[in-house]
Amino acid sequence: MPRSGLRLTHMSTGMGERDHDTAIAAPTDVGRAGGTSLGKGRVLLRNAWRDLRYGRLLAPIYWRDPAQANSDYGALERMRFDPISPDDVLVDLGCGGGRVINHWLSLGLQNQLIGIELDLHLAFRTANRLRRHRNVSIRTGDAIANLPEEGTVFYLFNPFGRDKVAELEATLRATASRRPRCRVIYHNPKHLDVFEVDDHWSIEHDRDLGRAAGEEYHTVAYIERAA
Repeated sequence: MPRSGLRLTHMSTGMGERDHDTAIAAPTDVGRAGGTSLGKGRVLLRNAWRDLRYGRLLAPIYWRDPAQANSDYGALERMRFDPISPDDVLVDLGCGGGRVINHWLSLGLQNQLIGIELDLHLAFRTANRLRRHRNVSIRTGDAIANLPEEGTVFYLFNPFGRDKVAELEATLRATASRRPRCRVIYHNPKHLDVFEVDDHWSIEHDRDLGRAAGEEYHTVAYIERAA
């Protein structure tokens, strides 16, 4: 029986498979900090400390299943999620163990925070861990087929192949009239060209994420509807 406060919504599954090759090639929890053992150790300790603030180490999720790559807190801290309005709804597409949601909570956000995860078991564990945060809900199923209508800010760490990214772009475009605001933070944007087909989207591609701190992170693209 679900524990008190647990918010897990089961949705249709569809074709929500992850981009396994990319996730295996980008094990963010072993670090990309200069490739040294000391740098990797710093990354692991930093991530472990931040994970434990929200109830559980998340690195073992990746060790058990390399397709479940965790975003690194160092990279998340350098990303521009602002401006966030009080009525924005933040959505993590392919939330895995919920590290991005941990980061959003650490910013003190009271906004509605939604994580969508295809793996039912992992989604349940994430929902259970975050159950005391009343503004957090975890949904399981196909992230694009069940894209939250109320969502305004979407984060993804390259969890999909090209076809699913194209489906995301088409869904956001088709629902533009129902979303007064729409921003996408696309971390490790392997299929960014899907958003570059015309002038519907304004894209800023940050290729220097983390270099000032001496760490090499994946690039990130900030995508908004063009004015």
